[in-house]
Amino acid sequence: MKKNNDLQNENQPLTFANLFGKSSKLWIYIKGIFTLFLFFFSTYFAYIPIWLFDIDPATMSDETSIWRTFFSNIMLVLILFLIYFKSLKKEWQIFRKDGLKNLDIGFKYWMIGLMVMVVSNIIINFVFVHNIAANEEAVQSMIQVSPWLMLINAGILAPNTEEITFR
Repeated sequence: MKKNNDLQNENQPLTFANLFGKSSKLWIYIKGIFTLFLFFFSTYFAYIPIWLFDIDPATMSDETSIWRTFFSNIMLVLILFLIYFKSLKKEWQIFRKDGLKNLDIGFKYWMIGLMVMVVSNIIINFVFVHNIAANEEAVQSMIQVSPWLMLINAGILAPNTEEITFR
């Protein structure tokens, strides 16, 4: 009996609903590819305010650059939230059932990860010449210009964006 059901499912006609329906594998792959595309090209969202307000990027201040990054991150989070709203709602309900237990486990793994990171950074600093990467230097200068906005950008929006994208 099970074999007949499997054969019936395999022999379904190729219709738009079968190929691109909300539960089809092809739809899931398309949504995943679109999400990765959005994630990797989301920095282009930062050009929208430049275009709207006719800003010259060459004369832009560091604070304006931070606001552009913030705008880009907000746009990406909103789009991802709209795409994955049902999944996120389901995951939130599952999380709420055992919220304290989940937070306890998450905190333990975070502490372990933090310790591994500290130890590995100490080893790296002793073994290799102490050069700061260009992107880290840029982030540190942006933190000095606008610490609260960078806290929201790098501490809240970026991790949430990565979590939604790669989950």
